[in-house]
Amino acid sequence: MIFLKNKNLCFLEKPKCASTSLKQSILNSVSSKETYITNKNLIDVNYNYNDPNYRHCNLASAQKRLRHMSLLNEETTFISLLREPIELINSMYYYDLNSRFGNKKFIYKTLEEMISTIHYKQFTDSYFFNCEGLNLKLFDMYDTIGLNNYLNQKYGLNLSFPHINKNKQNKSDLFITLEVEEKIKKDFYLYYTLKG
Repeated sequence: MIFLKNKNLCFLEKPKCASTSLKQSILNSVSSKETYITNKNLIDVNYNYNDPNYRHCNLASAQKRLRHMSLLNEETTFISLLREPIELINSMYYYDLNSRFGNKKFIYKTLEEMISTIHYKQFTDSYFFNCEGLNLKLFDMYDTIGLNNYLNQKYGLNLSFPHINKNKQNKSDLFITLEVEEKIKKDFYLYYTLKG
């Protein structure tokens, strides 16, 4: 997560949703003194997805960390980028398959095996955003204009997104059965609320 102290604004870094591009844009636009960033990867936190030090920590963990630091209040806003679910899973599948970390906790050979892992489950919308009563704003990761307009109007913040950093190892030839496709769309349903 990336927390802007003087804006009371927390960006969640949902995996495979332009989190690297988002972080670079924020760091290029604000002083490092104004930010609190969690940088640890999954190995660093001993595969504890709920560790608030985990870079891709979920909403509940981010809330817990900010409350512990006395930085959370009713005005705190959380922002996350979302990605079209099939494209997201395609990216996640090939990234994890080729991961340089060699993560033994979620080895799989097929998409069906992947969607049965705890790794997959932790990033589904019902797990990742499982925390009620918070100000949560969601944006399509390709809608940088909409995100920038919101940040500019509400916080006087102007981010520069040079490009969306997509994983170069991604392919788009992943075979997905209709049954699995329906499951993916249900697990990542919030994207469709953005599209009406």
